Amino acid sequence: MGTGGLVMSKGYTLIEVLVVLVVMGLAAALVAPALLPRRSDPAAVVTLVRHARAAAIRRAEAISLRIEASGAWRMDGAASIQAEAIATGRLPSPPPAAVTLVFSPLGSCSPDVESAAAGQALGLDPLTCEAAGAHLRGCRAVSARGLTLLETMVALVILGVVVVSYLEVFGGALRVANDARTWSRAVAYAEDGMERVKLAPPEAAAALSAPERLVGGFERWVETRQWAGGDGLVHVTIRVSLPGGARYALEQLVRSP
Repeated sequence: MGTGGLVMSKGYTLIEVLVVLVVMGLAAALVAPALLPRRSDPAAVVTLVRHARAAAIRRAEAISLRIEASGAWRMDGAASIQAEAIATGRLPSPPPAAVTLVFSPLGSCSPDVESAAAGQALGLDPLTCEAAGAHLRGCRAVSARGLTLLETMVALVILGVVVVSYLEVFGGALRVANDARTWSRAVAYAEDGMERVKLAPPEAAAALSAPERLVGGFERWVETRQWAGGDGLVHVTIRVSLPGGARYALEQLVRSP
């Protein structure tokens, strides 16, 4: 069967599309962390606050906890502020702004004057130093790490397979519809040729045997021969060549005019 009068372009293969999607995923995974704003992990901050509160109660002295915007933190005792820090470390996901929290020996806590706004953003209960409000409790269950490079690549590959599969189905439907239109035109050309033979006088029917070029890249020619059964019948064969190389033939017994 021919491919029809319209020649469809080859397009891209599945492998080519997947390679492009993987490259795009790599680029997005490498560039996105630098473009997206850094998010803090409330669970890490709350855990550190609990340790500082416990240290204040255990040591029976006020404890100062300083958390820098870079994630570095330092825990000092108020009675020995110039001495070596009680503990230091670094948070993997620091808060948006630096904050200093002061813990009393009774277990209460509050931010200092300079970092009052940043301390309020943490939403800590002054009496228990626990996260106050459902918004932080809900944040603990949500990971702030985002998607890994492997997850991004797998998602893009799956998306590519779905898109390519859809395009293949859509392209196949278009090819089937195009083939149907092409063969319908071939049948119409053959039937038109048969009617011309029926209406043409005998001397003009022989001229129809020469190949005739038709619109759309089709060719048509007529073959006639006397039928062996006689009775003035002629065996007529109309052949139509499709643009893709396929052929359609229509045969009938026609009584000579």
